[in-house]
Amino acid sequence: MTDTVTASPQENTDATATDGATKPEAEAAGAEAQTQQAPAEGTEGEAPKGDEPAKPEAGKEGDKDAAPTGAPEAYEDFKAPEGVELDATVLDEFKGVAKELNLPQDQAQRVVDLGAKLAQSWAEKSNEATDALIAGWAEAAKTDKEIGGEAFEQNLALAKKATDAFGSDEFKAELLEKYRLGDHPEFIRLMVKVGKAISEDTLVPASGAAAPAPREFGASFYKPSSSS
Repeated sequence: MTDTVTASPQENTDATATDGATKPEAEAAGAEAQTQQAPAEGTEGEAPKGDEPAKPEAGKEGDKDAAPTGAPEAYEDFKAPEGVELDATVLDEFKGVAKELNLPQDQAQRVVDLGAKLAQSWAEKSNEATDALIAGWAEAAKTDKEIGGEAFEQNLALAKKATDAFGSDEFKAELLEKYRLGDHPEFIRLMVKVGKAISEDTLVPASGAAAPAPREFGASFYKPSSSS
């Protein structure tokens, strides 16, 4: 009689549970091993980052083609535009400022050029304003109720006579010609009164010599042609 050995249901259940638990663990272990053995993508054959040679920076020592930058040890003389004279004291102060700002020679020259243009522009504006002011004086004198109008030329002759009699050459050159005081209506009014107070013919100064004849009006006093 042959004995037949049959596994109990309990034993089959344990084997199935054991197989089901160990299979996923084996697969996970195998994947981890493959990951550790395979080199990272794109890094095969590459040297570690710490071993990479440093690239030279542009402009560093040894770069012969790099242009020099920064302020020089001493600035060369700056060039002035035609007709402009640079003030030595102001230039010395500017050089110190340019040095602090680390400006190269060419950039400092550009600042000087711009400053000269600004100075020329300011001077032109100032001259235009002065000319407009003096033109206003002349126009006011022509239309003044006391000295202007139809009697304007006659009053100018009286003012000129008084100025020639009592005014020095420096007075005429500085106040009348340079600063154009003779165009101001109040100055003309004063000289007209002086002219009326003196002799209509020949004035005899304190020295006893006859005063010279009045010169053509406008030579050193009022210039009506400049504002007519």
